[in-house]
Amino acid sequence: VIHENEISANEAITQWETRCATLNERIEDLELQLASNEKDIAVAELESEMRSLTANLEANRVEKEKTQAHLKETKDLLTSRVSEWDEKEALFTSSIEKLKGTCAEHQKRSDEEKASLGSLKDKCSRLEDENKNLHQERKVALKESESSQAVILELKEEMRHAKE
Repeated sequence: VIHENEISANEAITQWETRCATLNERIEDLELQLASNEKDIAVAELESEMRSLTANLEANRVEKEKTQAHLKETKDLLTSRVSEWDEKEALFTSSIEKLKGTCAEHQKRSDEEKASLGSLKDKCSRLEDENKNLHQERKVALKESESSQAVILELKEEMRHAKE
């Protein structure tokens, strides 16, 4: 932005200087015409035109000074803004680095928790398998117990019949 404003201001100054040079050449041409022209009316017209061009030249000079002052103000303002943006950039860079560190810590914790969760899932799976096996063994033991109870009842019944 600073560079574009400088280019724009320099172009305006160059145009004013070119215009002034053109006006100066025109004034010199008019002065030569005045010297060679013997008619009073023509001389008066040329003098009037010369005064007009001189006034334009002065107006252009004043406008050039205003433009240069505005350019200086713009440069100063932009220099100030660049400094502000440099400070903000440093602050943002610092904040970004802190956030990266925090993010890395969170990622590490997340990875550890995922590993722990995976370990717990494996342990739960093994416990579920053991639980299924124990239920199966329990069913088998219950069936064996029922069979044993039936055998015991039969033996008791036989013993009672044998005693009788």
